[in-house]
Amino acid sequence: MDGSGSTGEEYRRTVSQLIQGLIDGEEEFVKVMKDFTSHYLHHLDTSPDVPINIINQKETIFRNIKDIMALHERSILPRLSECSTDDDVAMHLVKHAEDFEKYLQYMMGQTQAETCVTDKTIQQYFKHNTETEPEHPKTAVLDVITFLQRPVERIQTYQALLKELIKNKAKCGKSCRLLEDAFSMVSCLPWRSDNLHQVSLIENYPAPLTALGEPVRQGSLTVWEESPEIKTSSRWHQRQVFLFKDCVLLCKLKRDPCMNSDTYAFKNKMKLNDVEVKETVGGDEKSWELWHEHRGSVRRYTLQGHSTLLKLSWLKDLRELQQCSSLTACSPPEFEVLLADCTTKIGQTIKLTCKVKGTPKPVFSWFKDGLALEDSPHHIITADRAGTWCLILDGVTPKDSGQYMCYASSSVGHASTLAKIVVDAPPRFITRLQSACLLEGEDVQFTCSTHSTPLPRIRYGAVNCAGSTDVVS
Repeated sequence: MDGSGSTGEEYRRTVSQLIQGLIDGEEEFVKVMKDFTSHYLHHLDTSPDVPINIINQKETIFRNIKDIMALHERSILPRLSECSTDDDVAMHLVKHAEDFEKYLQYMMGQTQAETCVTDKTIQQYFKHNTETEPEHPKTAVLDVITFLQRPVERIQTYQALLKELIKNKAKCGKSCRLLEDAFSMVSCLPWRSDNLHQVSLIENYPAPLTALGEPVRQGSLTVWEESPEIKTSSRWHQRQVFLFKDCVLLCKLKRDPCMNSDTYAFKNKMKLNDVEVKETVGGDEKSWELWHEHRGSVRRYTLQGHSTLLKLSWLKDLRELQQCSSLTACSPPEFEVLLADCTTKIGQTIKLTCKVKGTPKPVFSWFKDGLALEDSPHHIITADRAGTWCLILDGVTPKDSGQYMCYASSSVGHASTLAKIVVDAPPRFITRLQSACLLEGEDVQFTCSTHSTPLPRIRYGAVNCAGSTDVVS
């Protein structure tokens, strides 16, 4: 459907309901966060009677919870009410991708925080302070563990809602690229935080771990090593393997039963520029090889995962990183000039312009209300070497009103920009009133839908027996 029939009506109704649910949930989340922090954190910061062990554990328990609250209260919630389309919601979240990285620190410390709260002394203190505040006798304060889970649950809510928006849009045959970008951004937060936590467990690395950056992936693999000194492959070892932007780290798992925790002993580092990837090893569909050239000799590492799918995932990331490192300058697409909203009249010609940079050179696609646009006499698409892209609409009609997106993608990333075009036009009915036969005293509901920009003023009237019209509303 083109959005004007029953499928389009259902699509828009579902989008409206989901967005309203998101706004209502965000308001409730911010309220709960503010109530809790004003009770607990204010008490911890101002009361002279807080036990020293509670003060010492405060940062471990609450981490950067105030930053999380500020993100939602000042950045996410205020603009959500301005979102009228699913792509508006997706773009709003994607624009705050860097701010959402505050969740990485919070999630990394979640297990340790919950362990602290289960300590009997700390639990007893918080249980005592969970009682209703005298100045707010009707306000029950959440228990600490429930509260600490709220931010993580909020991310899970975003995932579920974005998934529903994607399903709803896909049913209409519309592009879900921007929604998928937003879904990927929030869905990646838990495993990104786990990756960073695993890096923090590496011991004996001969440099600050922060210099490694964030791992692209990590996991436990079976590894065989063959070097010039060893004519045959050594017996296999289980290794924790970390893939970073420019290197691979091999580490040995160290278990400490006394501390009830695991760490990783650093064993070897391979720069990606010095590694040749062999994608096949005999007939084994789960193995691949890394040939590492270092100081004039070559070491061969055979790595094996638990499935073919895992192997393909590692190989995909290795190929992309090596391709990027081979370029003199590698950067994801970034818009220097964004699309701008436009209001126009029927018959005029308008031009949407944006400018993007990135290496390798991005490819681009244009969409209107989620449907791909092709170069045509009505939709003229142009681009120049400087990265300026244009969409020219010649002789616009009311059907050209809608939301337009330019989507740029390359092997190292993607970006998008949105704009709304409004073509001023008189109202037209999509569905009309239907006659109804009733008995005296019965209720009736009349429904119709219109398409008009700007929004029309709606008035109902009834024709009386004399033939004149009485205005109802």
